[in-house]
Amino acid sequence: MCDLRFPGGTSTSVAHEVMAAAGAGYQVGLAHLDAASLRTDRPIHPHLRALIDEGTATLVLPGQAARARLVEVRHPMVFAEPVGGRLPITAQQVVVVAGQVPVDGDGTRHYDPSVVDAHVVGAFGRRGVWAPISPVVRQTLDASASVGAIRLLADDWVEVIDPTVWVVERPGPVDPDRPVIGRHSRPSALKWPSTPADLLAAYPDDGSVRVRVLGGTAGVAEVLGHEPSRWEVTPFGGQSARAFLAGIDVFVYQHHPDLVEAFGRTVLEAMAAGVPAIVPPTLRPLFGDAVCYAEPGEVQACVWALWRDRSAYEAQRRRGLAAVHERFSLAAHVARIEGLIGAPGPRSGPLSPPSLDAVPPRQRAEVPTVMFAALGATRAELAELVVTIARQRARTGGFLPVVVGTEPAPPEAGDLGVAFETITHRRNSVLPAERWPEYAQGRLSQLARRHRVSSITVANLADPDAAIALRVRPPGGAADER
Repeated sequence: MCDLRFPGGTSTSVAHEVMAAAGAGYQVGLAHLDAASLRTDRPIHPHLRALIDEGTATLVLPGQAARARLVEVRHPMVFAEPVGGRLPITAQQVVVVAGQVPVDGDGTRHYDPSVVDAHVVGAFGRRGVWAPISPVVRQTLDASASVGAIRLLADDWVEVIDPTVWVVERPGPVDPDRPVIGRHSRPSALKWPSTPADLLAAYPDDGSVRVRVLGGTAGVAEVLGHEPSRWEVTPFGGQSARAFLAGIDVFVYQHHPDLVEAFGRTVLEAMAAGVPAIVPPTLRPLFGDAVCYAEPGEVQACVWALWRDRSAYEAQRRRGLAAVHERFSLAAHVARIEGLIGAPGPRSGPLSPPSLDAVPPRQRAEVPTVMFAALGATRAELAELVVTIARQRARTGGFLPVVVGTEPAPPEAGDLGVAFETITHRRNSVLPAERWPEYAQGRLSQLARRHRVSSITVANLADPDAAIALRVRPPGGAADER
């Protein structure tokens, strides 16, 4: 269970865990819950969308009952607020994977572990065990664990990667005259050193080395007072990370002192691609001898030492690749699942249709409720509409559909868990013909309020009665879009 819209490393990590578990024979479901930290509207992350489309994972819709031997809550922020009741998901075990520290170095609090723990209990009826993704996160959680607020898993839940798709051939230096260093990360000022001296020490702009950046330079101009003129910058999404890593000699990641880096997935990707990485010493407990460590002022000496000594360069590459295979591979994820719940069991059948009554209040408020006005549609047309709605619902994080027709509900509505309401057809109405549109519009407005509809759409704009629904406003008011 996670916010399936998360950009960057979180969703990428979830995708790799899904591939690992499904490849080993486990049956995997993905359930969406909005994270308090992600307020913007986004679609499902494309990697997760692809896994659902190809059947590697099943999307568990809001209100859909499911049973699981293990529920992994990916990121505490999805339970920073209570859901307001029990989710219809029965869990034998719950693991809360903490991929972010509760408090950053500048005092910014992201979540309270004891509060999140209580909200998990409210949602599943049992306590979860917490799994930090790195020693850095474990250290920040230890205080909570020491007073009994949360329980910690013995081992860190490190992120995993498929090394087979990352390795690139490296016959020699990218540029025979000077090192090519680079980094890729999400655009954020916290992802860069905070002073001009530290930033330019790590990433020179004097031509002594070539600097390549993937993901943009947000925050750099604020530190330097200008954009670096010699850097080679590719915007986020402009190139695949693997292709980018194939074009650099050394991966250099130095960040703002206020950022407590929980893991550093981009560092793991560099290791998997066979690129030596230079990172802050704070990451030593996580990566050990798989990478090199330096403060900003020490980076260039380390870069040149690796570039000039090819045997040292190759030895560092091999240490990084060995660590990926031993500690951060898909097989490592399968092993920790087996340690918690044993080998894969028999596969269960398809999930039952979702029920509006099983959607807890917070999730009901977060997920759009869409009314589909289908006045005048035949039973066959309504059945086709319901099937189409269910198909589209499975391509999102879930929305709550309500179909309103002038014929009885087709069987498909019950089979697929699509709510259906019927209003009296004009041919069966006791009202005068000229009064029926007023009645129909009133009933649509009443049903929109009852179901707390967030948007209204018309199933067939060619129908003569379509104009009736076009005049109905969702409960939110006149400015709402249809």
